[in-house]
Amino acid sequence: MISIDKNNLLEDLANNLTTAEIAKKYNCSKRTVFRIKSKLGLSNNPCKRKTTENYKAEIISKQLTILGEYVNSKTKIPHLCLNCNNIWDVIPNDIVGGHGCPVCAKQVFYKYLYIIKLENGLFKVGVTNNPTGRKSLGMKYEILSWLVCTEKSAHEYEKLLLRYVNKYKINTGELADGNTETYFIPEEKEISCY
Repeated sequence: MISIDKNNLLEDLANNLTTAEIAKKYNCSKRTVFRIKSKLGLSNNPCKRKTTENYKAEIISKQLTILGEYVNSKTKIPHLCLNCNNIWDVIPNDIVGGHGCPVCAKQVFYKYLYIIKLENGLFKVGVTNNPTGRKSLGMKYEILSWLVCTEKSAHEYEKLLLRYVNKYKINTGELADGNTETYFIPEEKEISCY
């Protein structure tokens, strides 16, 4: 077993090895690799210490207003989102940790608009949270095209795409679900999410 030193670690990081790959190479845990990276000043994570100054900066950058009195970092305080006027109770630690307004977060939730070709030659068009997680089709498939966009625009693009391919719609009953969005598209026709 090779021990991890600064030179070995720098070389591995330069070769774009992940923490998991480095841990496997040196037969140690990922936690050990993280700890060594931190000791050597190679961690790309900023300091995790959360201060009142961090909290104030996050309030400003996320366009929030505090409606209650600050007690400590773990006591809920009502916050007002200046973008959508939503009021919700949240602890300051969560704001500093990356959380923001839950209403605004739902509005910018990302979806995948996809076109897949099934092994039987048919195509499917749709919107999903996880394009590689489609297991309910009951057959092999290939993702031909996909586009990451907000939930709202994904459904708008899907409607446009479905209008374009609607004349090729078929309902074979071969699929476990999704027969309403199954199409036979001639090879000379090209479709894409772009």
